[in-house]
Amino acid sequence: MNKLSRSSIAILCLFAFYPSRCLFAESPAEVATALIEASKESDLTGWYDHLSESDIEIIQTKIGERQKEVFERQKDEVEKAFGRPVIDVNVFKSAELMLELSGYIRREEGIQAFALFFVKDSTVWSDKYAEVTVFLPVRVKWIMPFVKLSFIKEKDKWKFCQALSVAHFMSDGRKGDFNDYVKMYFNLFMGVEFDRADVSKIVKEEYHLPQNLSNKYYSAWNAAINDLKNDILLVWMLTGDKKAREAWKAEEDSNKTAVEKNYKIFTEILAGKNMLAQSQETVETSTDAEKYFQFIKSEFFRTVSPYRKFMAKFPDNTRLCAKAQYQIAEYYEYAKEYVQAEKEYLSFLKNYPHEEEAVVSRINLAKLYWEELGKQDTAIGIWKELDAIGKLPDNVPYKIAGTTVPETLVLNSEAGYRLGIVDFDVASDGTSIDVLYNTGSKSPEMNRLLRYKGSDRPEELFKLKIPRGDQDERNHNTYSRMQRVADGIWLYTSNCNGHALLLSAEGKPLKRLRDEGDQLTQLPLMGPEGKYPWKDSHEEYKKSPYWDNIHFGADSVYVFAANSLTIKRFDIQTWKLIIKSPPTPEVHLENYSGIVPTETGRILVVSPGTGIVLEYGDDGKGVKKIEDSRTGVQFTHILRTLSGDLLVADKGNHRISRYTQKGKYIGDFNLPPYNPDWISRIRVDAKDRLYVLVSNAQTQFILRFNADWIPGSEKQARIN
Repeated sequence: MNKLSRSSIAILCLFAFYPSRCLFAESPAEVATALIEASKESDLTGWYDHLSESDIEIIQTKIGERQKEVFERQKDEVEKAFGRPVIDVNVFKSAELMLELSGYIRREEGIQAFALFFVKDSTVWSDKYAEVTVFLPVRVKWIMPFVKLSFIKEKDKWKFCQALSVAHFMSDGRKGDFNDYVKMYFNLFMGVEFDRADVSKIVKEEYHLPQNLSNKYYSAWNAAINDLKNDILLVWMLTGDKKAREAWKAEEDSNKTAVEKNYKIFTEILAGKNMLAQSQETVETSTDAEKYFQFIKSEFFRTVSPYRKFMAKFPDNTRLCAKAQYQIAEYYEYAKEYVQAEKEYLSFLKNYPHEEEAVVSRINLAKLYWEELGKQDTAIGIWKELDAIGKLPDNVPYKIAGTTVPETLVLNSEAGYRLGIVDFDVASDGTSIDVLYNTGSKSPEMNRLLRYKGSDRPEELFKLKIPRGDQDERNHNTYSRMQRVADGIWLYTSNCNGHALLLSAEGKPLKRLRDEGDQLTQLPLMGPEGKYPWKDSHEEYKKSPYWDNIHFGADSVYVFAANSLTIKRFDIQTWKLIIKSPPTPEVHLENYSGIVPTETGRILVVSPGTGIVLEYGDDGKGVKKIEDSRTGVQFTHILRTLSGDLLVADKGNHRISRYTQKGKYIGDFNLPPYNPDWISRIRVDAKDRLYVLVSNAQTQFILRFNADWIPGSEKQARIN
């Protein structure tokens, strides 16, 4: 067995706790057996029914918008893997680590490990509290071969105490006396006094390995190889079965040494001598309040409910109550419960204005107002106060001379490759923003189209799963571009075989198209689309309509097909090809990212690798409209304003450049660099307000700048 680690012990604890559909288990040992049986059957609800009330309270206070978002993303995958519906976010979040480990066992070992489950002993204190030692050999590094599960009696029924069980095996738990942990748990969560050190009313039962289970251990050990063979033998010896000792004697000397060493360590742990904790430092605390606070800070208690209970128990300890109140506010912010986080930060500043967390509370509150709650003026007021006392953080959106301050309309903190916001568009009056999300490279991939209006919760307009497979089996990759038009919203593919879907303004599918070379073919709105006409070969691949970008105009559809290196124009009524333009030879057309028509129907395309914008006419010839030779220019997106000017996003220099219709340079609008960052998409509304999607490795912002952003005003943007 390998040395223990903090996170893996927690995993084993959660896994071993997983309960059964049996709701009538009477003794702690029977409940422990029911938990393992439920793990085997993937019975999430049965497990949840065995939890103590304090555990349920802790779990429920963990659930915020962030956890709900994770639940929605992973729900389908978990249901498919375990063959059971998962309808409750509390049940789901409670079983996350167990689900991960349970899935691992099924992938690596099947379910035979469940057959080796064994209850070694059960100890009950005064019919109030119990600990059960269970064995479940699992071939996973860093996991102890046994755990002690804690149970408490509630309303005459034994309930599993998950948080206390895990705390027993976490490193923080070993730093102090576990007797104190149990005492504080009972006092804080149940409001009663309990002394685990009092052995006068202990009832202990020990169990011997039955013959049939001994035979199963022998068969599993005999069939296993390498580390798994040693692990099974170690667990088997710890059960006390004489047959295991005989098997050990028959082992080779090299294996005997490794097993014997770990056997001595774990035997002493079973006897109550915590050898693994000897090298750890002991945290000295001088008061009950400090002990309780350290207890709550341990990993499985650090939620809102325990901190509130602490403040109620020690109201006169101003310093620690302030720390607890700050932790509550910070937790709500992390959970994306922003309105409640605002209340908690305000409560801190009202009750503890002179404590050391006061400044950071004001900083966090200003950030909430600016990015999440739409109260930019209030945020600026806080920043002015911080500036006056020399506590203003760097790079905050604070109005100073010559600075244009944006509004953060949408913030996505879970971005990555093909994950998060892939495009957006705005209503002409700026009253709403439609945002297209992708779930990334998971299978199946999924699109979500959300509409944001002010500070209200976004409305989901459309949701679509797209299965992945080979070219003939799959429909296409997820939609990664979008455009609002007069009669609805177009979603379309990019860096993929050409597909487009027209939605109504309310998100109802109206039309589905596929590019088949010289024709945009209409497909059924839902379901299979039929065999794709292009064969899976290099030459056919080069001919295929592999879209990079597309624009839906009033009369025509403009397409840049990267594989065939062509720019095409289709009639929007007949969907037939009008023009097919070859590329300009000296330009790497496969790098093109932006496409937009001019007022006269000519086509503008932009290359991020060259800083070049080309214009194509009806003759199929391309000419350079713009060529920016400045250092580091990398164009990503182009659009026309209502006045006809051209805006081009330059991700290499973190700026947006403006040109006249004839390509004459007007000026730049500079954004400060993130690390790393890029400008993905830009939009403008009828009021000439600028919208920018700024992305970095993990976070995305959709920002809005008022009309004073126009280049030439010598204003710069500062973004937090």
